Amino acid sequence: MSETIFTRLGLPGTADINSVEAAAAQQRERLATQPEAIHILDADLAFARAWLGREGSPFTRFLHASAALLPYADQRSVAPWRDALATVLAEPDMQTAEAQAGFEQDIARHLAAGWRPGNEQLFEAAQHSFRWMKDRRRLLAMGAPGQRIDAALDESIPFGRQNYADHLETKRLCQRLRTGEVPTRAEVLSDLPFLNSLLERFPNLMHVLVGPQAIAMWREAGALVPQHEWRHSEAASTRAREAKARDPFRRLPHLLIGGTALMVVLGMAYNKWKAPVRPRAPVASAEATRPLRDPLEEKIFQARQAMAARDIPAAIQAYDQAEQLAPQQARIPAARALARFEGGDQAGTERDLQRAKALDPNEPGIALVRARIDYQAGKFDAAISGLSDAISRSSECTDCRLWRALAYESKHDLDNALTDADAAIAQDSRNYAAYAIRSRVWQAKGDPAKAVAQGAMLLEAWPKEGQTYLAAAQLYQGLNEPTLALRALETGRSAAPDAEARLAEASGRLLLQLKRPAEAQRQFEAVLKLRPDAAGARYGLALAKRQQGQNGDEDLRQAQKQDPSVAATYPK
Repeated sequence: MSETIFTRLGLPGTADINSVEAAAAQQRERLATQPEAIHILDADLAFARAWLGREGSPFTRFLHASAALLPYADQRSVAPWRDALATVLAEPDMQTAEAQAGFEQDIARHLAAGWRPGNEQLFEAAQHSFRWMKDRRRLLAMGAPGQRIDAALDESIPFGRQNYADHLETKRLCQRLRTGEVPTRAEVLSDLPFLNSLLERFPNLMHVLVGPQAIAMWREAGALVPQHEWRHSEAASTRAREAKARDPFRRLPHLLIGGTALMVVLGMAYNKWKAPVRPRAPVASAEATRPLRDPLEEKIFQARQAMAARDIPAAIQAYDQAEQLAPQQARIPAARALARFEGGDQAGTERDLQRAKALDPNEPGIALVRARIDYQAGKFDAAISGLSDAISRSSECTDCRLWRALAYESKHDLDNALTDADAAIAQDSRNYAAYAIRSRVWQAKGDPAKAVAQGAMLLEAWPKEGQTYLAAAQLYQGLNEPTLALRALETGRSAAPDAEARLAEASGRLLLQLKRPAEAQRQFEAVLKLRPDAAGARYGLALAKRQQGQNGDEDLRQAQKQDPSVAATYPK
């Protein structure tokens, strides 16, 4: 849950503007080296000034006060909008179910009416504040406006999984449409085919993010272009074909059917009941649904996958191939330097860093690797300084924020660690490590309830991905909450069936640690029915049998034959 603007400043909700100004001044001094945190503080302060200076209904006051956030809408972070919604919902006259439902309905209707300045941030913030991804029943009861938002939420998942090139193009085009300016003929010929492909795939979401007026203006401008100009527009025909080829709906028509694919109720901590859900379409595997990439992005994706699997040679090879495709991009040798550093190749690390620096001395990946080196050496202040410089030059470096949070945490600077973890999640809600940092920080602050809540928030953000449940289980284990960890893994097996084998094996490993070998054995046997070649599960089965006084030697031999290093994956 987001903090209210007042609690972030350490004030009660009844604070006046003078108290807010004084508290903000103190915060600004403490955050002097964190420009992005100051940015959020300034936005919070602007909203508080407008909120406290206005009378009227909560929704009317919110619309008036949220206008003060518009100068901060160029940043990716939606934290100011989340804080603003939390501030309204914490008001004394909003503490009844009827009042909160009325405010939620007003927000949904406002978004469904089409884009207004700031709505792109408000749409994302409202998803979290009202937990729409978890429970759509209230939306569906709102009639046409709620149904439009419900459909937009469905469309937001494939929209967010576009490949990197399409993501940048979509972002640029949406920003262009929001200007409200009539497009030139050259813009129409170049951009309208891609816009039409977006409208075909994401009609409700585009209605929310750019609005019907801008869309109509562009289509009217397109209707004025003579047909022979369209026929001779190579850009138009090429981009239209490419957009269709990349369309995950065309390639996987069974992936999402209408508005049915997002409703998953999580049987997590403190959720003692399960609400009825709409039927869900079959879920394809994460790899099958991954959007097609251009060759460069495909190689970078392969490198990152190899890094996640700790296959350093494969990662370096993929980065080498990426560099052949784009020899002038500094991000590639910078990323390869990190792979070499993880593999213990100090000379290679330095060589790649110098290569990246020669291409672009401002490449944030260079500072990230330097910070990792400093962090490993225990030089936390040096790491923080380098990362702060990188963030000031590239506010979208999520990994920079993540590692700065780790450095702050290592210094026991919990407030700054929490601020950076929040910023990392605001940029990438799939950032599992940032949720883990937040849980540890709240535990260190003496608030175990908030620490545990991070796992539920992570699962709420990405309820269909097996890796999410694995990450949540690790988070709960770190908090010494094995029951919640097992529950997360069990829930994931039905919510993310493509990851059932991985989740069952993780359950078996945890049950072994808990000295519950009979249950562990059942989990490992379930894995082997799905994947007979799973060496980790075979080895775990042998250990489970031995804990019960049974003979597991044959399973042990098979596992070690399949993977000679399998024993290293189990704790001694």
